[in-house]
Amino acid sequence: MKKEVLVRVGRKQGRIDQMTKMKAIEIERSGNPKYIRWACLKLKASRKRYKILRFPDWHVDMAREIASKVSSSITVQNLSGD
Repeated sequence: MKKEVLVRVGRKQGRIDQMTKMKAIEIERSGNPKYIRWACLKLKASRKRYKILRFPDWHVDMAREIASKVSSSITVQNLSGD
């Protein structure tokens, strides 16, 4: 059974979409910069070595800009994983 991990960011709590021993993967499908930043903050609070943020193709550039401002350790990929 998978252990659910709650991440506390500010006053709100969030759950990472997928966790393995080394990776934390967050999938965000909306193009709203507020939700992109929230997903990046959840990944930043994670203690995993690899932090991956996945997006649809048309929002990847905007997500890369926001993720680089929040943390340099976040990798942004499109949903297919390329």
